[in-house]
Amino acid sequence: LTLKTQLQKGLKARRPVEFQYIDQIIELVEDGKLSRKLVVTTYLAAQQQPSRPLQWFQMALAARARGLNVRLPDLRNQAVGINVNGGTHGVNTPPTPPQ
Repeated sequence: LTLKTQLQKGLKARRPVEFQYIDQIIELVEDGKLSRKLVVTTYLAAQQQPSRPLQWFQMALAARARGLNVRLPDLRNQAVGINVNGGTHGVNTPPTPPQ
């Protein structure tokens, strides 16, 4: 099982943007910019989360890599939480007009 497949299946990636994020993480590992051990240990912790393991992984990896000299993928297009995307959680629906 490759690391890429492990992340895709274990973190339950579904949307194209989620697969793209995982591809970018794999590229950072292969280029030696991000430690495989850091990614794997973050993945193992994310798998313990009862829901939204990918979003947990994204936030945890960003927090753990903060002190490293590495630029992680931009999370603004991801469904990671209210403080990142204005509370829409990845849904781009227009606001409901008042009745």
